[in-house]
Amino acid sequence: MSADDDELAGELRRLFDDERLGLRPAPDAGQLIVAGAKRRRVRRRRMSVAGGALGVVALVAGGFALTGGGFRHETPPPVAQPPGPNPSLQIGPSATMIPVPAPTSPPPGSAPPPQPPPNPHPGHASMPPPTATASDAPAATPKAGPPVPVIGPGGYGKLRLNTTMEQASSAGINFTPENSGGVDGGCTSYFFSGTGVPSGGSVVVSPNRGVVYINPSVPATTPEGVGAGTTRDQLQKTYPEATTGPNGDVVPIGNGYRYRLVVGETAVVEHVYLDDSYQDCYE
Repeated sequence: MSADDDELAGELRRLFDDERLGLRPAPDAGQLIVAGAKRRRVRRRRMSVAGGALGVVALVAGGFALTGGGFRHETPPPVAQPPGPNPSLQIGPSATMIPVPAPTSPPPGSAPPPQPPPNPHPGHASMPPPTATASDAPAATPKAGPPVPVIGPGGYGKLRLNTTMEQASSAGINFTPENSGGVDGGCTSYFFSGTGVPSGGSVVVSPNRGVVYINPSVPATTPEGVGAGTTRDQLQKTYPEATTGPNGDVVPIGNGYRYRLVVGETAVVEHVYLDDSYQDCYE
């Protein structure tokens, strides 16, 4: 027996020998008391051991928490929330939902979407293809307007100087008298039109020389490009033989024919027509 047992046994003997106790203890009272004391000592030892173990565990856990300890931090799973109202059934601005289009697969038989070309240098990141800018786009080509009709050097379309009306009519040109009074010398002025000319206009017909004057109703240009908008300086450079007369500038072109040009106050050509310098109808 240990010293604690001897001490406890002595205390029990003194207690049991006390004459003041009027009750006689049971025969096994001493054993029961000793057994209870042992059980209390065992519980105290277990509690002290458990407390020390918990302290060691707490210290180790604290050390791992401070140093990382090799443990992987995992995010706790989300807490399930109670189902709320369907947003599509709400009323008000917050109920606006923008549907996300579901990915669609190409129909069977259709060509797959274009894929980027393979990277020729696997070790380097591929660069995205350059995007077209406004400066890279081809310049818009202005739409060409209707071609400007050409007059000269001897006529306008199939209407020629010095031809008779019968000859011009057979070339698809129609004539309508311009006035009832006619022109001096028995000459007559007509409006012309038809498939034989680029546009309508007016003519003067001499009984002696046939058509002596052709004046288109639209701006026309000479084969050299002189027409409405040409400056007088450009006119002189193109036709050095041009002269200025009382009825406009005159350019001789051979065979007695000439261009007649109306030049405005700003020294810019406004209109071009054609006549026969040997005509006997005016001037």
